Amino acid sequence: MADYKDVAGGYYNGIWTLVPEECHARVDPNTATQQGSEAFLIDRWRQYVQSLMVDLAPGIVLGSISAAGFLAFVAWAVVRWRRRHGIRAARLAKREARRAAKAAAAGQAGRADEPPHQQFLTQKDAKAEDAVKVQVQPPQQQPQHWWHQAWATLTAGRLLKWATVLLALASMAVAGWGLAESIYATNGLVDSFWLLVDRAHQLVVELEEAMASLGQSLGETAGTLGTVQGALQKIVDTVQRIPVIGGLIGSKLPMDKIQDLVGPKAESAIAGMESGAALINDTLLPAINDKVLPAIDNIMQQEGWTTNLQDTWRYVVIAVLFGLLILVSGAVAVACYRMRRGVLATSLVALLWLLNAVVMFLGLGLLNGAKSVANDACLYSEDYVSRLVEQRLEGDTREMVANALDYYFGRVDLVDASGAPLLTNGTDQCDAALTAALLRQVAGIELHEALVYAWQAAELLPSISGLLGGINLPTIPLVNFDLDSIKDPVLEASDQLQGLLAAICNVTLLLVRENAAWPLYVDAKTYVCCDLTTALHNVWVPWTVAGSLALVLSVFASVRVVTSTLHPHNQTGRSGGGIEGGIQVAGRTSSRGNQSVKPEGDFVPAVPGAPAAGQLPGSQHHPALTDFQKADI
Repeated sequence: MADYKDVAGGYYNGIWTLVPEECHARVDPNTATQQGSEAFLIDRWRQYVQSLMVDLAPGIVLGSISAAGFLAFVAWAVVRWRRRHGIRAARLAKREARRAAKAAAAGQAGRADEPPHQQFLTQKDAKAEDAVKVQVQPPQQQPQHWWHQAWATLTAGRLLKWATVLLALASMAVAGWGLAESIYATNGLVDSFWLLVDRAHQLVVELEEAMASLGQSLGETAGTLGTVQGALQKIVDTVQRIPVIGGLIGSKLPMDKIQDLVGPKAESAIAGMESGAALINDTLLPAINDKVLPAIDNIMQQEGWTTNLQDTWRYVVIAVLFGLLILVSGAVAVACYRMRRGVLATSLVALLWLLNAVVMFLGLGLLNGAKSVANDACLYSEDYVSRLVEQRLEGDTREMVANALDYYFGRVDLVDASGAPLLTNGTDQCDAALTAALLRQVAGIELHEALVYAWQAAELLPSISGLLGGINLPTIPLVNFDLDSIKDPVLEASDQLQGLLAAICNVTLLLVRENAAWPLYVDAKTYVCCDLTTALHNVWVPWTVAGSLALVLSVFASVRVVTSTLHPHNQTGRSGGGIEGGIQVAGRTSSRGNQSVKPEGDFVPAVPGAPAAGQLPGSQHHPALTDFQKADI
C-alpha cells in the first residue's frame, strides 16, 4: 500500500470517510449517503436488513426455486417408485393366480369335449385374461405448430442428451475453479484481522501504562514542588531581608529565574498538576481498564473458533460443497446420457437441485449481502462510531471522546493554546506545548501551564541544586539559615521532574496521531475496504457462476429425466425408429379367435411392419427403456 502519510480522509456527500486510493476499485467513496449512514446504526438493524434485501433477493429467489425443484423431484421419485412397486406386486399376484388356475385345470384333464384352451382355463380366468388384453390404437395425427416441433426437437434424444453432458462438464470445471478460488481468496483473512486486533490491544495497553505513570508522576511531583516552592520562597525572602547572607546567596544564584518558580504562577501550575493527576487516575484509567480493555478482551476471546474456521472448517465446507457439486454433476451427465436407471437419474437430479439451492443461498444471497455490509463498513465506520458516541455518552465524557475521534480520524489537527497549528506529521520529540495540546484534544485535560512550569523547573532545579552546594555561609550570631533544608527538596524535585518528563514524553509519542494510531487506522480501513471486499468479491464470482451453471444443468437434466420417463417415443433421435402407433399387449386367445397364443408380457405392435413379437418397437435402433418406462408398461 502507499505510505500512510499520503492517505487522508475527506467529506463525501456530507459523510467523513477514509478510503485508500487502491481500494477505490471496490469501494467508491462518492456513493456514501446520509441515508445509508443512518441505516447502518446498530439500533436500526431491522431497517438495515431490509435495505439489504435488494442484494439478498436474487439468491433467495433462485435458491427457493432450486429448493422447490429438489422437493418436486423427491416427490416425483417417491411417486414413481411406489407406482413401479405397485405394478410389480400386481404382476406377481397375477402370476400366482395363473399358477393356481393351471393347477386347478390339471385336475380336469378328463373333460375331452371341451376345447383345448378351456381345459386349462376356467371361465373366471378367461374373463381375467380378456381384461389383460390391451389394444392401444394409433393416435390421430394432429397438425403441429412450429413450437411443438421445436420442443420435440429439443427434448428428443441427442440434442438434449449432449446439451446436458456439456453443461455438466462446464459445471464441473467451474466448481473446480470455485473450490480453488474460494480457498485462495480467503487465505490469511482471519489472521490479518487478529493482527489488527493485537496491535490495537497493544497500543491501548501501552497507553494505559504510560497514562498511569504520568498520573503517578504528576501527583508525586506536585507534592514535591510544593515543598520546593516553600524552600525557594525562603531563599527569596532571605535575599530581600538579610543583607549579609542574602547578598551572598543572591550573588551565587540566578534570582530572576528563581522568581519565576515561586508565587501565584507556581501555585497555579502545581494545582494544575494535582488536578491533572486526579483526572487521569480517577477518570481516564478507570475508563481504559473498565471499558476499553474488557471490550477488546471480549473480542479476542473469539479468536479460537475463528482460527479453527480458517484453518479447518473453511476447507471442509468449501471442499465438501464444491466436491459434491463436481461429483453429482458428473454422475448426472452419465445417468442422463443413456437413461438406463430412471430412479438413479431422478435421485441424482434431486441432489443436484439441493446442492444448487445451497450454492444460491450462500453465494448469490449471503455472499452478495456480505459484500454490501463490507462496503458500508468501509464507507460509514467513522460516522457510525461518531453517531454511537453521541447516542451513548453524555456531558463532558461525550465531548472528550468526540474531540479525540475528530483528531484521530483526521478531521482536525493539533493547535496550541493560541490556536496555531502544531503538528501534521509524526515526531520522536516532545515539548510542553505539544503535550499540552495532545492532552487537551484527546483527554480534555488542560495542563499547559503546569507542563510549562515542569519543563522550566526541570531545567533550573539541577543547576540551583549544584549552586547551593557551592555556597559557604559565614557564621553570624542570631542568624540561622540552613542550606541543607533547601538543597534536599530541590535535589529530590530535580530527580522527580526527570521522571515526570519521561512519562510526559511516553504519553506524547503514543498520543501523536501519526506515530501509532494513524498507521493502525489506515491499515484497518485498508483491511475492510480492500482486503475484505476483494476477498468477498473473488469468492462471490465463482459461487455465482457455479450456481448459475448448476441451475441450468438442473433444468436440462430435469427435462431429460421427465421426457425420458413420460414419453419414451420422443427419445429416439432417429427417423423411423419411434413407436408409430400404440403397443398391443397380446394375451392368450381361445380356439375361437384367430390370434396366436403368446406368452404373457410380450409386446406386439399394432401396426403393419412393426417388430416381431417379443421385441419392443424401435429396439433395434435405440437403448433399452428405463426402469420407469418398463414399470409404466
